[in-house]
Amino acid sequence: MNLIGERGSYDASAQDAAKALSTERGTSMLADAGEELIPNTFVVVNYSKFVSNEVAAKAAYDVSLELAKNISIEELRKVATEKAKKVYEKARQGYSVWTTAYLYQLEWTDSMSAVFYQDLWMDASSIDPAKKTAFDTTTLFKLKLLGFQKASSLISGLGENAKEGSDMIIKNATLKSIDAVYVKLQRKFEPFRTKTPLVSVNPIGAKIGLKEGLEAGDKFEVLEQSFDAEGRVTYKRKGVVKVEKGKVWNNMFNAGETPVDEQGNPIEIDTTIEFTHFKGGKGYYPGMLLRQID
Repeated sequence: MNLIGERGSYDASAQDAAKALSTERGTSMLADAGEELIPNTFVVVNYSKFVSNEVAAKAAYDVSLELAKNISIEELRKVATEKAKKVYEKARQGYSVWTTAYLYQLEWTDSMSAVFYQDLWMDASSIDPAKKTAFDTTTLFKLKLLGFQKASSLISGLGENAKEGSDMIIKNATLKSIDAVYVKLQRKFEPFRTKTPLVSVNPIGAKIGLKEGLEAGDKFEVLEQSFDAEGRVTYKRKGVVKVEKGKVWNNMFNAGETPVDEQGNPIEIDTTIEFTHFKGGKGYYPGMLLRQID
C-alpha cells in the first residue's frame, strides 16, 4: 500500500496538494489516487532466440553474385563481385537476436477491488492466516493479452578471434532487442504508451529518450492531474509539445556508445543533456504528465 500511495502522489502538483489539504481527508486523497493506477499494471513476457547470420548473409551473397553476372563490363563486374564477397564475409560473422514480446494487462474492476479488500487484504494490524491462504490460492487476478511485437538486434564482434567480452556483447544486443520491441509495443497499444512527468519547464523536459524510441517531432499531450468530488483522479489536457530536434536524451543501455538509425547511420546526439527537450505551449510546471499521442 505504501508503493501504491507513492505512485498516486508521484505527479501530484502543488495545486492538487493544496486542494487535498483543504479537504477533510487531507493528503491521503493524493495517496488514494494510486489505486487509479492499478489497472495500468502490465506484464511483458519476452522470448528471445539467437539466429546465425550465416544463412541470411549467404542468401544475400548469392543474389549479389547473380546480379553481378548481368553486368556487361568485365571490370565493373569484377568490382561488384569483390564487393559482394567483402560484405558477405563481414555480415556472416555473429548472430542476430530476435525478440518477441507478449504484452499483458492486469484486469482490475471495481467489483474485483471490492472482493480483494473484503476477502484477501490485510495489514500488520490485522493478520489473518485464512486470508493469506485465500490470497495465495485465489483465481481473482487475471491478465489479458493485448498483443505482441517483434524486433531484432545484430550481435557483431564475435569473429573467430574474439576471446574476451563476448558475454557483454551478447547481453547488450539482447537488451537492445528488448528495448526495440518495447518501443513497438508502446506505439501499437495505446494503454502501454509512454507516460512520464515533466522534470523541467525551462527548457521543457522529461526523463525519456532513445530507449523509448523518441524521435524529433514526436508529439505528447501535457496533462494536469486533479480530483473530482469523490476523490477520483481526472486529467485535463493543457497543451501539446513536440520532441526538439537534436535534444533527445541518450538513455540507452550503453549511453556512451553512438546510436544508429534503422539503416545503421550514426545519429548525432548531444551527450551533455540529462533529459529530452520539448517545445510548444507554456504555463507548465514540473509534475505535469506527458502522454504520447499519434
